[in-house]
Amino acid sequence: MAPITMQNSELRKEHALHAQKSVFVVRALILMGAMMALIVNCCEPGNLSSAFAAVMTILLSFYLVIIARKNWLLVVVFFFVALCCYSFCIVNYFDIQIISPYVQLRGTLDAFTGINVMLVFLTCITVLMPLRINVFPRKFVFIDPKRESATVAIACGACVIATGLLGLGEAYGIGSRIRITSIYEYAVILFMLGLFFSGGNRKTLVFLTCALVFRVFLDFSIGGRITSIELVSVWFLMVVSDRVNIRKVAPFAVLAFVIMLTVGELRGDSFSLDATLQGVRDFSQAGFAWDGAYSAYYTSLTFLSYENMVSVAERLHSFFLFLASIVLGGSVEGSNLALVTREGIWNMGGGYYPFFFHYYLGWGGVVVFSLLLGAILRFMANMGDGRPLSGFQLICSVWVSAMAFRWFQYNPMLLPRGLFFLACLYAVLYIFSARRNGIPSTFSDAMLFRSNN
Repeated sequence: MAPITMQNSELRKEHALHAQKSVFVVRALILMGAMMALIVNCCEPGNLSSAFAAVMTILLSFYLVIIARKNWLLVVVFFFVALCCYSFCIVNYFDIQIISPYVQLRGTLDAFTGINVMLVFLTCITVLMPLRINVFPRKFVFIDPKRESATVAIACGACVIATGLLGLGEAYGIGSRIRITSIYEYAVILFMLGLFFSGGNRKTLVFLTCALVFRVFLDFSIGGRITSIELVSVWFLMVVSDRVNIRKVAPFAVLAFVIMLTVGELRGDSFSLDATLQGVRDFSQAGFAWDGAYSAYYTSLTFLSYENMVSVAERLHSFFLFLASIVLGGSVEGSNLALVTREGIWNMGGGYYPFFFHYYLGWGGVVVFSLLLGAILRFMANMGDGRPLSGFQLICSVWVSAMAFRWFQYNPMLLPRGLFFLACLYAVLYIFSARRNGIPSTFSDAMLFRSNN
């Protein structure tokens, strides 16, 4: 039996090595194509070269989904990135004719530069991804019975419900959407921590799931989508992702996407079946491109346009305002780049991650901050290699994954700012839970705990 076992082990290693070499070859070919497209489009910008760059952008984004298919944290991030890249590329760089204010910059120099920005971003992410990404998560990774604290979990769930009710502001104007506050959005942190400290207790999980359902219905009732997507993503990642694969999830993901398109028609007005059907028809006529993706891309292109209207000093000043907003939030006047750009060029807000840093620091900013993000995603890619992980590392990884819908497409400030709030709240709740359960919560407590046991 021993020789047979050793032989099987050698065969598995050989197969894994062969697969790794194949991935390396495929990656090298795609990256070579991406670099060629980037060089051509930089030297001779035009419709044809931009279309080539757009093709490579789509290929890179879908390649990332494929190699990360066993790691649900990365699947959520890369699938959203791929959806956005496909959507804004198909309507801006190919022969898809739609009537929309969000494609008015197609065929311009800003559009030619914009696809290069996204291509550089994806190239940096791809270069840092490991060739082999293992299965993650496993059972009891995010919800461990040893961490159970029903008091903390239920309190977090109650706060999730309360912030849903208290976090709604007045509408911006007649016929417009209801304004939602930061409290409403950052309840995602409370929901994450509630699940994290639930310990898998069935009654606690039922309560937290009911809180989730309440928030989803509340969000849908005001025409919102993103907060619901984030909350559902957190629930999926922490509760069921260790028991399902992509084949099982794909039909539900398609259904959820259709529902989100339907909810998108509920914006400051009563629900209309005709408007919904028209929205679905528009979606198919646009080559199945999501309007939210190319709307944010249009805003990103306005950043490039606005760069030429301001000095380098003003752009650097905006970068320092961006850094200040990580701690102080939206109260920092001038930190919202979309609003600043709107003074010179109309847009509807949002903006993709790398375009912010192109505005602030030029191409160097795109490369540096793409590599920083790539390093974070690489850490998440290696989480399935068997190394021990702290609770804080686990909960931070869920935040990065579930909040990709905001930091990638709306404002990168939400990524570090959310992690800052998460660290503060996690520390408080962990210490409270640890003391109640008799677990050491500080270094001195740990030494005393070890000496007594």
